Amino acid sequence: MSDEPTNPLPSDVRASDQRASRVRASDAERERAATLLRDHAAEGRLDTDELAERVGRAYSAATRSELAALTSDLPVIEPTPARERRPLRTVLRGEVGAFVIVNLLLIAVWATSGAGYFWPIWPLLGWGIGIASCGSGRRHGRFGLASGHRARGCGPSRRSVAQ
Repeated sequence: MSDEPTNPLPSDVRASDQRASRVRASDAERERAATLLRDHAAEGRLDTDELAERVGRAYSAATRSELAALTSDLPVIEPTPARERRPLRTVLRGEVGAFVIVNLLLIAVWATSGAGYFWPIWPLLGWGIGIASCGSGRRHGRFGLASGHRARGCGPSRRSVAQ
């Protein structure tokens, strides 16, 4: 028996691991590594000096193994699942229900206050036009978005806490 330590991996696996460690890193991989380092710094795992050093090394890294070494002492951050979009029918059902209830209440206030000038027409029109434009699909112009407007879904805005 020899005193040499034995490597449990076959030689072809070791060779492929060595080749993989020499694979050149792309700009996108460097940017992902820098973003990951910033996320860890935001969670308090890296101070500003260490973050600056590691981000600098990430941008100057030539191989994937150099990028992997930058995060080897940090835990894996689980990606947050993408928020599911609710179907338009579900969104509109809630919007229309609130529209009807609120405007019936406004009409009742108008009727009990003497039924003079029909002022509930203004909330009815304003809110109704908003719901109609949401459901009609006409909010998108020729190039996909109404000019000068940013993309926005209909219904209440729900932002994730993790964002």
